[in-house]
Amino acid sequence: MTTRDPNVPETWAEVEVRLADLGVACWADDIPGHFTDLIYPLALRAPEVCTGAGWGKPSDIWSLECAVFQLVLGQSLIKPDVIPESTPYIHTALLVDYPAQMVKRGKYSHLYFEKDGPLNIPLPGRTSLKKRV
Repeated sequence: MTTRDPNVPETWAEVEVRLADLGVACWADDIPGHFTDLIYPLALRAPEVCTGAGWGKPSDIWSLECAVFQLVLGQSLIKPDVIPESTPYIHTALLVDYPAQMVKRGKYSHLYFEKDGPLNIPLPGRTSLKKRV
């Protein structure tokens, strides 16, 4: 297997990328028409989706950013085979705390957070995403 340098333009000469929705497509502005709370594969799932705080266009941006991260670095920010219930813990360990308002409105927040906002399990010290990349 040949290892290619991602910093050399020729590496990308034959790359083709196609983005597609193969599952839960709906109109972004039709919030009442959303027929499920949990969308996206785990590796692309936005915090507001994990907590059940509602979703829309910002969730699509999160998903796209995760996909771009994977395309550029060749690895997922969050492994696709994680236990579904662990995703909010992974987000918080890798990135930042969830916004308090989102935690308050999330119908699944009680599964992950104490009533006053912090996670319901202690996490080890964080390493910044900048250092990880």
